[in-house]
Amino acid sequence: NTAAAPLAGSTVTHTIIGAAFARSLPERFRRPEIYWASVIANNLPDSDVLVRWLPGATSLDSLVQHRGFTHTVLAAPILGLVSAGIAKRLTRADRWTPALIVIGISGILLHVGADFLNSYGVHPFTPFLDRWYYGDTLFIVEPLVWFSLLPFVAREADRSAARIAWAALAIAMLVLVWIFPTFPRGLSESLTLFLAVSTSITLSVRRPLPRRT
Repeated sequence: NTAAAPLAGSTVTHTIIGAAFARSLPERFRRPEIYWASVIANNLPDSDVLVRWLPGATSLDSLVQHRGFTHTVLAAPILGLVSAGIAKRLTRADRWTPALIVIGISGILLHVGADFLNSYGVHPFTPFLDRWYYGDTLFIVEPLVWFSLLPFVAREADRSAARIAWAALAIAMLVLVWIFPTFPRGLSESLTLFLAVSTSITLSVRRPLPRRT
């Protein structure tokens, strides 16, 4: 399936964005349910790909439905609540909080905003305005996003195992840009330098300690 690789790459990109968003929040919001609500919400709009497995669905149906209703402002509150609910159940959080709901909805909007940046675009105001918007600045699978955010996500992880896993993901992605023929040598070298600079800057900027009250 020729769509599998871009879809997997897109999932990785949105997951990194969701994790980075959650880890950039103030200390009082660094809770498991908040983290997972952000990660889930940043991926949930792409659940529209499931249409290809419906009985009688064709590849054309999948193409038509992709970035449809699930990528709209109207769907954001609904999918945001679903994301928050899944995260709450996954982490066994004891109650709903305004922060959990806001992060869920924000994650959906972040996903739509990220998809706006590439050439495929989105039509977020459907059904009121069926116009496509294209940022046309980033590819769906974007190493610049990976290497900008992965050092930060790795540094901010709560557990050492998670830090190692994020760092390993960054290394794996760096290997990919060297072995895939779509990346010429000059680009691979530039991305390697970019990751090195991003990591250096991230490690040199310390996260401020929480204030004592």
